[in-house]
Amino acid sequence: MIGRAVSIKVSVVCAWYNRPQYIKDTLKGLLSQTLENYEVILVNDGSPDASVEQILSTYSDTRLTVIHQKNGGFVSAIKKAISQSKGEYIAIQGAGDVSDTRRLELQSQYLDHNDDVVAVGSWVKKTFVSSFGDETDDGAIRLNKGKMDRADFMKRSNPFTHGEVMFRASIYHQAGGYRDLFKHAQDRDLWLRMSFHGKFSIIPQELYIRRSFEADGVSADIRKLILQKKLSAFARQCAKMRERVGHDHVDKHGHHAMFYYERNSDVSSYVGRSILKCIAKQRLDDARRLKQELHYERHSLESVLAQVALPLCANSNVALTLVSKLISLKKFSDTNIKKADSGPEA
Repeated sequence: MIGRAVSIKVSVVCAWYNRPQYIKDTLKGLLSQTLENYEVILVNDGSPDASVEQILSTYSDTRLTVIHQKNGGFVSAIKKAISQSKGEYIAIQGAGDVSDTRRLELQSQYLDHNDDVVAVGSWVKKTFVSSFGDETDDGAIRLNKGKMDRADFMKRSNPFTHGEVMFRASIYHQAGGYRDLFKHAQDRDLWLRMSFHGKFSIIPQELYIRRSFEADGVSADIRKLILQKKLSAFARQCAKMRERVGHDHVDKHGHHAMFYYERNSDVSSYVGRSILKCIAKQRLDDARRLKQELHYERHSLESVLAQVALPLCANSNVALTLVSKLISLKKFSDTNIKKADSGPEA
């Protein structure tokens, strides 16, 4: 008698770029899951470090599928992985991050018993990896919320950090999947479109360790952080349009959609704080370059202060001292300055 094939419950998808020293750590957690019927699909997105392919070639676990492709960026790689997946649920895994061995079982059980929820996250432990490879505790994200809806993802901060999320494959496809325009903030755009199909939730247990890397990723480049915030703002603008007319600018205009981006004070606030920080550290050339970004955004208190402070501080130590005191105030602190995407910048 021929045995019946076991259907895949969860497909774990991971886009990988360099970071060879973290491959074994990430895969150890994924291949030690308490859930039985799952698969792991890892796309090596053209990593220039040859040791990535060498290390991956040592694995022979039948649950693991490795795909090598030319570099196309995170969205290209994660879409490739999902296109090869067979699971009822899809779990994102950040490169270098670590999933608790119970993660897949607990999250899939939650989705099994909550039909109105389209995606579920968990509490996240954070660590920060310096350019020298030193790893330090960076706190945790422990949101105590019930089921969430679109309003929660329209706020400035994102309740999910992407890597710890599991979602229904059917809803992912109904919502249109990841969109190439969103090189950054691709998760915010996806969650907002999925919010038209159901709710979101967070399991109140630390099931995921997210590493933020100083040497690469979005956090390594302030301009990438600014672009991330612009695209996050645009994703929210698209969601508002979808609420009104049933589609958004990306649906209608594709890659030309950013011509319809509405200037945003949230972005100018972030740029203004970044300029003030550069001034306080006497990195005036960096501050001047960042100032150019303000031409494209709506004014905010922080942006006005930055534009006034820059010429004053260029010739006054007293002004520099005042700016340093100013940014130490809680109002002008930016806790997201070290926040990175779960995946590396490919």
